Amino acid sequence: MADPPIIDGSVLERQKENIVPSRDGRSALAISQVYSMPRAQRDKELAATHTRFREQIEATKDNEDFEDDEALDLYCQYVGWIMDNYPSGSSTESGLLGVLEDATRRFAQEPIYKNDRRYIRLWMEYANLIEQSDRVYAFMLANEIGWAWPHVYEEYALILERNGNLSKADQIYRLAINRRVSGLASLKAHYKEFQARCASRPSGVDEDPVPPPVQATSRPPLGGRSVLGTINPQRSRQPAPQSLVPRTPAAPPSRSNAGKIAVFVDGGDSQEDAQLNEWSTLQTRGEAIKENTASKVDGALHQRPFVPRTPKVMIHRDEVGCGTSHP
Repeated sequence: MADPPIIDGSVLERQKENIVPSRDGRSALAISQVYSMPRAQRDKELAATHTRFREQIEATKDNEDFEDDEALDLYCQYVGWIMDNYPSGSSTESGLLGVLEDATRRFAQEPIYKNDRRYIRLWMEYANLIEQSDRVYAFMLANEIGWAWPHVYEEYALILERNGNLSKADQIYRLAINRRVSGLASLKAHYKEFQARCASRPSGVDEDPVPPPVQATSRPPLGGRSVLGTINPQRSRQPAPQSLVPRTPAAPPSRSNAGKIAVFVDGGDSQEDAQLNEWSTLQTRGEAIKENTASKVDGALHQRPFVPRTPKVMIHRDEVGCGTSHP
């Protein structure tokens, strides 16, 4: 049996501030190898591996010799390699965001992958990279991507809770319970913890209003009709085509009994999930930048033409009495 590789702990200690924590943890060996290698050599090897993965993925497109499952495995391997070899988490340098955008869109219309663990993980990693991650989860649920996985609902609800949108978070928990997703007991326990946190919030804290108790069949729709518009009509955030713009939520209306959540009544199977408005597309960063650029150019073309100011009329001053002698 080969001896286990030796890891230089001093390298990890020096680079600890440059290492971004990962949901699944990071390999100490991979980090040590990344930072122990000379920069020029490392950049060369990284570029070569990027090229190899991209060529392999491109070869699977429009090629009947490759199955979609092979392509999905390649994406997962590529993403895993990027996360191991770019521990600083720089998406710009690593190209991770572009890879995830490509992978998630490629299989979005394939029913067989909508609840595939590998595919769901790619979507959740993608959501972690952008500011408006709630849009990603709204798109997923509207298109039945990951609808059977409790972690999708829990992550979405936690994001909404951090944003102060307690009523929407409550709806997401109840939607998961109505759909009877796997791990229902654990999800109900997390829902009770959420209700306890809401009940303990100080009175008068600004937040989105919580709806009154309703049966599962009469709950309101979860989203707006716009492709990338605001999900919750009660919030003052305007619809934005940019999927990667910073989150700037407006202050929601206050209420005297803030922090109180309606008690959930399990109404069994419901039709609420059918009320989810379909989000047919989700813009990539490149599409958002292109649209913003086009809007700026269009606005510049429609600016009012410049009209030069007319010169001011010279005021005549009578010089009589100003010290000038007259005959």
